Amino acid sequence: MRRGVTVLVVVVIAGIALAAGIDALRGDDSPRAGSEPEREPPSVSTTGPTNYVPLAGEPAGTLFYTDPSCELQAVELPRQTVAEAPNWDECRFVLSPNGRRVSGAGSGWDLTADPVVGRLFEHEDGLIQVSTDRGPEGEPFRGMAPAWRPDGSLTYFADGAYREWPSGRVLISERRLLAAAMTHINAPADSSFVEDLQVRHGAWLDPDEAVVAIRATVPGGADLDLAGVFRHGRRPAGFSILAPIEELWSSSQGRFWAIAADGLQLFRSTSALPLPALVEPAAVTWSQDGAQMAVATRANVFVFPPGGTLPVRRLPIVARDLAWRGGGQPP
Repeated sequence: MRRGVTVLVVVVIAGIALAAGIDALRGDDSPRAGSEPEREPPSVSTTGPTNYVPLAGEPAGTLFYTDPSCELQAVELPRQTVAEAPNWDECRFVLSPNGRRVSGAGSGWDLTADPVVGRLFEHEDGLIQVSTDRGPEGEPFRGMAPAWRPDGSLTYFADGAYREWPSGRVLISERRLLAAAMTHINAPADSSFVEDLQVRHGAWLDPDEAVVAIRATVPGGADLDLAGVFRHGRRPAGFSILAPIEELWSSSQGRFWAIAADGLQLFRSTSALPLPALVEPAAVTWSQDGAQMAVATRANVFVFPPGGTLPVRRLPIVARDLAWRGGGQPP
């Protein structure tokens, strides 16, 4: 489990390798070397007018990213002026809602929580722990694919169903998950042949609509990998994927979601959307209002309106991971 040290408190949970992941300022260790050769930092301005107002359609806000040395950096858009970022030296990161604290991959911040206290989950080795600056909330519990609902409740997969914590109430039943899996183009004719169905990733698009990454095995056949969109009272929508889903992202307003599975695919609820030509996409984030999205590729970060292929702005930044704070007002 990655270290989870905050300015306020350090919480150690005995018996498991899981720590509360609120991390404000950290960085005494040497950064890990990236797989790509070192590059010079992007040429960005540190001076200039402070009253600059972006033109309509220009990206705005603060873009956080980890560089090839896995150190966390930040730039103000659209002028790419260097901004402050918390200390961090791991390639993957999860940024707090106010952009002042960081936690590791496998964690998630509750957007409804008091920003001073903070609240997040951490997930590793099949265990989930919810914590705040005041300490752990309850005991660690077994589960997969934790995700915050917009109302601040936590959901997760366990015992064949997608559930709500801490009650264990079923939100998406095993029957509905199986029904989605059976929409896969490689699904067998008989659902009894589908085994070991799991939810690997989850996100909520609104209080009633969830998207989950499902994987199931079929003895003697191909694995079933798909993204399923679930809403109460509606048949699940399944999107067949022919490769394992490695990552699932959703915009802060829940309008868009994307998956990494041998390439990048973008959706709005149950509709697939086009993307510009992108070489080796590695990370995705959206502006606060969802009007712009950023994708980190092998050598650049590209910014464009989701669902459109133009205009595309290229930022000369090599990034391992991305997060965006600000940039328009929520709708």
